Amino acid sequence: QPPDRQLAARAKLALGNCAFLESQKLRQNQELEQALKECEKSVTDYQDSMQLAPKGKSARENERKARMTLKKLMQELQQQEQQQQQQQQENGDKQEEGDEEQKQQQQQQQGGEDEQQQQGGEDEQQQEQQEQQQQQGEEDEQQQQEQQQGEEADEEQEKEQEQPSQGDEQDEEQQQFELSEEPQDIIDEELKNQRLRQIKRQTELKPVDKDW
Repeated sequence: QPPDRQLAARAKLALGNCAFLESQKLRQNQELEQALKECEKSVTDYQDSMQLAPKGKSARENERKARMTLKKLMQELQQQEQQQQQQQQENGDKQEEGDEEQKQQQQQQQGGEDEQQQQGGEDEQQQEQQEQQQQQGEEDEQQQQEQQQGEEADEEQEKEQEQPSQGDEQDEEQQQFELSEEPQDIIDEELKNQRLRQIKRQTELKPVDKDW
């Protein structure tokens, strides 16, 4: 083979070895996609080296190892993608569970607030009813007091209307009594009675004329 072909084959072999080593480093770092690309490149370089130097044993052996490594990398990458999908699904499920739990908490909180508002509304309504009842009771009591005061005023007015007539009768009786008990009248009447008694006595004592 011409020297240039041998040199080119050795160069391709060297490139394939570099790509393969880089692939192994990436594989250890779990960068499987980049490792797969470098491994594919190494396989291509080994095949080019084999075409340039068909009798080269190193290129053939390295190409066989690179193919096996490529197959493993493809499996590992597939597993990694499945794991990532599974992890994403689990994370999604956890997120959904978290969202559902948060939603339930919000609903419970909202329910508690609604219940509290409802209870507050019921308490306010009950308090309002009590105030209305109290106000109604006060109004009824005030009305009863006003009615009682009105009745008392009517009774007082009736008494006042009755009292003048009784007073007139008392005044009339007192006047009659006072008139009948006037001292001068008593004296005059007594003098009159004395004169009448004196006249009667004189009449009784007058001598009777004798007819003999």
